[in-house]
Amino acid sequence: MKRKATAAVAVLLVALGISACVEKQKEEPQITGQVTEAPPYQNNLKSISPSAYSNVKGLPLEPGTYISIIGKSTGGAYWEQIQKGVEQAAKDLNKELGYTKDKRIKISYTAPGDIEDIDQQVNILDEELARYPDAIAIASIGIDACSVQLDLAQENDIPIISFDSANSHNSILSSISTNNAEAARTCAHKISNEISDTGSVLIIAHDSDSGTALEREQNFKDEIAVSEENVKVVDTLYLDKLDEIRKEIAVSKNQSLKEGETELTAESISDEDVLTYYLEKYPEVNACYTTNVAATKFAFEKLTALDKIKQIAVVGFDGDKEILDAVKQAGLDSIGVGKIHDIFAGQGLTDFVYNKSNEDGMAHTSHYAGQDFHGLCFVNLVDFDMLYGHRRDVDGYAKALTVFDSWLGGFLETLGDEDLVMITADHGCDPSYTATTDHTREYVPLIMLGKQVKPVNLGTRSTYADIAATVAELLDVKLDTPGKSMAGEIL
Repeated sequence: MKRKATAAVAVLLVALGISACVEKQKEEPQITGQVTEAPPYQNNLKSISPSAYSNVKGLPLEPGTYISIIGKSTGGAYWEQIQKGVEQAAKDLNKELGYTKDKRIKISYTAPGDIEDIDQQVNILDEELARYPDAIAIASIGIDACSVQLDLAQENDIPIISFDSANSHNSILSSISTNNAEAARTCAHKISNEISDTGSVLIIAHDSDSGTALEREQNFKDEIAVSEENVKVVDTLYLDKLDEIRKEIAVSKNQSLKEGETELTAESISDEDVLTYYLEKYPEVNACYTTNVAATKFAFEKLTALDKIKQIAVVGFDGDKEILDAVKQAGLDSIGVGKIHDIFAGQGLTDFVYNKSNEDGMAHTSHYAGQDFHGLCFVNLVDFDMLYGHRRDVDGYAKALTVFDSWLGGFLETLGDEDLVMITADHGCDPSYTATTDHTREYVPLIMLGKQVKPVNLGTRSTYADIAATVAELLDVKLDTPGKSMAGEIL
């Protein structure tokens, strides 16, 4: 029998690796009559602290103020989302201050076409300084980049903010970025789980000079050294050094050439050859840690080409959204409820809705289930993590679970014969653990429910990717994943 299912996946805790930079614009609720209406992105901004920084109220900006935002790239889902945020901020500020026409505040977003093109970013900063902006925010490609230009900005009293990645210049007034230290530590524990707490890790870093890359690399190494006795980091492959590495490989290989064999040139060595060189140098490697989307994509594509993706685990930052795209391309529904749209920058979704609270998310989930859709409904109930987990509110967490449990019973009664519900999480956030307010390390739950689901113990899975593999098989979607489908075990 051909298996089909409509999968409603409820993710109870916030997903790893979401940059705080996506969540910086906020607007206070607008009052119309007796109803309070919040902007669609309001719920995503609750975690900004201090709260005064997350709204546009009372900002003393003069008419005609010009703010220049300089990113790392104009392409890619993440940077496209940043650009949308810049545009939204301009609208919010002008609306709040009542500026129109020539009095409007102007905020621009410019960036290199290539995320690693530091020379183009320097040229862009030169051009922006020539426009005499009132303030500049820059996501530096290199931690020591643009020092001459930043000196000039400082001399002209132009305030500089860094975002996404740090810059070491003394003119930087403030920095806004992901908590790279916490995220890297979480990746260290996740990668250890993937390889059963034993093995060797190759780090694939997107840059050897970026503050973000260096912070994510060093904190990962430190956590592995302190907490994972049987896991070691063997080396780091820097993607901005690929040309130099190719030359080193060519020299090394040519030294062992036999008579009559053709010498290798750096140009003849592919990316797959570079990765093969590292894997041959460190044959014990059973995991790769990646520092951004470019590094993650490199690891997945090259390991897949080398037919090693199932033998070597990949854990890191900002992975591509293959499962959502695969579902969408198959002509199926791919629905995001809550922060899912922002987590994946809208990629692969056919429909989405934001949540104001857990209860709101449950209501939205019930609504979509009642539409008899065919595909994937991906739900994120973030209050467990944001309001109760990180704040170590045990009572609040317990009450939220009680509300969810009460809703779940009625929801399950509405399911069709071929519907499947998965309840899971991607990390721990124990409200009773008071040593820190960080995420905590536990095995996450996985509960699958449906009229055709057999009551079986699935045991401890070797990888979280088993969920993606299961969804893909149930929906007849082709997906390249190291996970193993559980469809045959539950149906």
